[in-house]
Amino acid sequence: MIGRTLAAASMILTLAAVCHAASNPAVDIKTAYGESDLYVLYKDGTIMTVGTAVNYGQTSNVDVIEMELTPSRNGYYVLDAEGHVHTFGDALPIGEPVLGRTEKIVDMEVTSDLTGMYFLTQEGKIYTAGEAVFRGEFVMDGAVDFELTTDSQGYYVLYDDGEIAFFGDASDSGTLTSSKQKAVDLQVVNGGYYVLYSDGAIQPFGQATSLPPVSGLQSPAVSFSFTSQGYRVVDQSGTVFSVIRPELQSLTQSISGAGGFSTWYAQTGAAPAQTTPTPKPGDPFFTIGGTSFKQKVIAKLPLDSTVPDFMTTGQVSLPKGGVILVTGVSDGPARRLRYFAADAAVGAGYSGVLFAELTSGRGAAEIRGISYSDKGLNVLVSDYDGLYLLLIEGVFESSGITGFQNL
Repeated sequence: MIGRTLAAASMILTLAAVCHAASNPAVDIKTAYGESDLYVLYKDGTIMTVGTAVNYGQTSNVDVIEMELTPSRNGYYVLDAEGHVHTFGDALPIGEPVLGRTEKIVDMEVTSDLTGMYFLTQEGKIYTAGEAVFRGEFVMDGAVDFELTTDSQGYYVLYDDGEIAFFGDASDSGTLTSSKQKAVDLQVVNGGYYVLYSDGAIQPFGQATSLPPVSGLQSPAVSFSFTSQGYRVVDQSGTVFSVIRPELQSLTQSISGAGGFSTWYAQTGAAPAQTTPTPKPGDPFFTIGGTSFKQKVIAKLPLDSTVPDFMTTGQVSLPKGGVILVTGVSDGPARRLRYFAADAAVGAGYSGVLFAELTSGRGAAEIRGISYSDKGLNVLVSDYDGLYLLLIEGVFESSGITGFQNL
């Protein structure tokens, strides 16, 4: 294994948002979409979401150590300290490791096709579940991180002293051991990888280009995640530091590193506010125009249920000729129900009435289909924790659009 010297870097500005008490340390960070949408996981299972990242649920009464997002970003897996895997959103159960009494789990990884899982213990032992392929292990105390190669045909194991073990088609691009700073996280990129150290330094290997370290850490760094504009580091206190690429800022600051010369500028400002709160049990799904209508949940499908497109429709005809359509806004998801009366003026100037809309508290929920019966309007909704069948009751066509109000 090849040793390298940590590159020196000048001080940079940082975005620091204190998000949680230090008594409950942050343990992981994941980017959902783009730059401003992220998850921060804390030891007690609390999940902080930023931007439009959706909280699909969280654990309670158990310490956790890791989370992995599903490819759709509509769910995630959370690994607790006892080796149990908790699924939320569209994450489906794959399996769990059978640990020895003294073994301590430290990391997990999910294959890109969601058919297998890998689990890493502190001693470097590797357990597999589902269709994950075991390719070897290097038993040594201090293992901290496990990462699959880009094609999932190999994997890397990082140890806290900076050593890296390689298996399958994982390529040895070098290591850097340190007796002062602990290695805490590994990120694989095309042609190389990065290692994050507890002091915030990020060391590139192989073809990975040089990155500046973060400054102003309030406690040891625990994890980092790439974004569309740069990367983010979270320390144990829950403070998130964001560094973005130079071409996205007018002001720059230069550093030199082992991977070549790079120019970076660290973003400043406040962290974006949460915009998609987690729905609470009993919260209504729809805001409905008109007080004569009532809504209720009549069924919830199992979490792994899917509904073929041919079984759903975005339009229903009412007995007296009226029509209800499912609509969205621009390219957004279908979240609205619009009513068109049969006896209304017909023409290009008639746009119907916005009758019902999924509440903002329903975050990423989407209407999947509607149907009509003598009981009322049946609506199939895809929400963060599965498919719901709802019934909107009321008199839909007593006399034209009577009873409907534009929201």
